[in-house]
Amino acid sequence: MNSHNQTMMQTLDVLLETIGILKAALTDQDDDKAHEAVSVLLMQCMSLLGPDSPVMQHFFPVMDAIKRRIDAEDLEGGLEQTVIFERQLNEIKALAPKA
Repeated sequence: MNSHNQTMMQTLDVLLETIGILKAALTDQDDDKAHEAVSVLLMQCMSLLGPDSPVMQHFFPVMDAIKRRIDAEDLEGGLEQTVIFERQLNEIKALAPKA
């Protein structure tokens, strides 16, 4: 695996870890922790991917939708969207070249 792929895999791992925390907060109906976790997720994406990266351009609308649901106190909807996003990130990770 080249260094770019390795960096991207590490980035996905960090994001997936934060998504796990977000899912737990949403499952527990903890509004405050959900707000904190989605904010951390957005900041991680910005710092790890860069605000103008093509990947960030694709990820931002999804994270924004999750944040808007949490802001509207639709934690169930936020959880559903988070699970979909997690699945998509895992699919991207599974498709990445291993060698």
